[in-house]
Amino acid sequence: MDMINKAYGLAKEQLLKARLPNGQFIGRLSSSAVSTAVAALAMSLNQSDSNRLIIAVNWLINNINNDGGWGDTPESPSNLSAVMLSRAALFNAVSTLESISEQINAAILKSENWLKKNLPDSDSKTLVERILNFYGKDLTFSAPILTVSMLSNSLGKDQSLWKTIPALPFEASLIPAKFFNVLNLPVVSYAIPALIAVGIAHNTHCQPLNMITRWLRKKSVKHALRKLSKLAPDHGGFLEAAPLTGFVAFCLGKSGFRDNSTVKKGLQFLRDTMRNDGSWAIDTNLSNWLTSLSVKALGRNSKSLSNRYFMKDSDLPCIGSDDCDVLINHFRKTQFKSVNSFTGSPPGGWSWTDLPGGVPDADDTAGALVALAYLMSNSADSNVINGLKWLLGIMNRDGGIPTFCRGWGFLPFDRSCPDISAHALQAFHLWSDRVPEDLRILMNKPSNEIILFLEKSRDKDAVWAPLWFGDQDARNQQNRVYGTAVVLEALSYFPEKTVAHLVKPAIKWLCSVRNPDGGFGGEPGTPSKIETTAKAILALSLNNHEMAELEPSVNYLTNQLISANGKPKSSAIGMYFASLWYDEELYPLIFSVDALGEILQKRNRNVQI
Repeated sequence: MDMINKAYGLAKEQLLKARLPNGQFIGRLSSSAVSTAVAALAMSLNQSDSNRLIIAVNWLINNINNDGGWGDTPESPSNLSAVMLSRAALFNAVSTLESISEQINAAILKSENWLKKNLPDSDSKTLVERILNFYGKDLTFSAPILTVSMLSNSLGKDQSLWKTIPALPFEASLIPAKFFNVLNLPVVSYAIPALIAVGIAHNTHCQPLNMITRWLRKKSVKHALRKLSKLAPDHGGFLEAAPLTGFVAFCLGKSGFRDNSTVKKGLQFLRDTMRNDGSWAIDTNLSNWLTSLSVKALGRNSKSLSNRYFMKDSDLPCIGSDDCDVLINHFRKTQFKSVNSFTGSPPGGWSWTDLPGGVPDADDTAGALVALAYLMSNSADSNVINGLKWLLGIMNRDGGIPTFCRGWGFLPFDRSCPDISAHALQAFHLWSDRVPEDLRILMNKPSNEIILFLEKSRDKDAVWAPLWFGDQDARNQQNRVYGTAVVLEALSYFPEKTVAHLVKPAIKWLCSVRNPDGGFGGEPGTPSKIETTAKAILALSLNNHEMAELEPSVNYLTNQLISANGKPKSSAIGMYFASLWYDEELYPLIFSVDALGEILQKRNRNVQI
């Protein structure tokens, strides 16, 4: 067995071991200082949670970086947002956790040294300005950070600082959701719970001077809380996210609503999702997303997983036709069958998870449709048709596909984006010859419009920056290698002459940013990462790149997998919420299986690549 076969076998074996009996791939998200800090703030609301609070605070103390700060993951460099939230949790806990007050104060002192070293002027007013400047017009994350910092006294006790923190217009949540896209709200579409809870907290502690505004907000509180209760899933976790749920619970609890049902349910969700070591991840899991990516990686270039294996003579477990049926049923079961109460989205879409807090989004809907295209050998059923129609319905006027809602274009995380648009294009193509004629015709125009959008959304280097992935080692934190690879994968399905003007310059750029070790970082000069390298290999291979030119990158990937015995360390390339990093243990396995599987299949067919 050569190096490629060996590396592929190791990665595939570990990936298949992660599969649950119901067919799902769950994975494990990295623990998060941000999630843990916000959850710890919420835990302080209930005296019966004092033991959990101690464990959570100890996790923060034990995971402080050598420089005195915190990053989004334990392996991430320190950043101001994570530092401020962790400090808020420590300041909030120090007076009640006398048994570990000495350790808390020591950690606070270390973090003050980080602030002094990294900020020329680290007084409270400057910290507020720094956070607001970093996030700009998007208050999705900045307003909650500053609000909990005030509520915890980590910015000091000067109450006049409230006037420097934007007051979120929680009363706007009472307007029917269909009008949100014209209101230019200062938070993204999926953060309405934060708009309500953080807005109420600000209003409680810093009432507006304008008497009319004050009257309006006072009258709106009860109705906004009722709206918030309707948005909350039964288990209490907004979006399955500890940060969002924790922000809501803590802000309301500190504003006189500790006994509110939304707060109680949110606290229960946090108890249920707390890890044994006292930490929280940014989300419960990405099960649907990981399952769809795994199916594609294991089933690439075949109509059915049961027809395709590279290593039939090996002892590796295989996914057969029975497993295909299990996976098909899984996707059928997890598809939304009714209007989503959180976003008002129509039925037909999929979420990143099968848990109650998920909401339908375009990337996971496209992912499920791509997976079903590999799993099903027959024509589209009603589930697939409804999913395709859902994707068509979310398309923006600019020809691109946004994440959650059509028409929200004010803030970055609600705009059309190249990576999700390309994913949708791939789903449309894979089903184009297996849907009814009227739907096939209906998909033709959007497919052409997406290609035009991709042409317009290129940057000065003629490549694409993704929305939900990045590279924390890059100066601008972008990961254009990933974004470009996703677009090139989708374009590989189309006749070369129709997309050559997009493909050729993108391939030229990809080849120019490869590192001397053969791997790829997210941007020129950033350290190589398994995930990014695998995506680049797949994109180049699918677009008929020469094997000789791919060899250094394939060598880098195979060496990394073999040296780690098929268990490579994941990198923080995922973006979440507003600008929050995470890593997922299955990403390097999934992307490697996808890339090396493509290389092996072409080589085994004696195709010159």
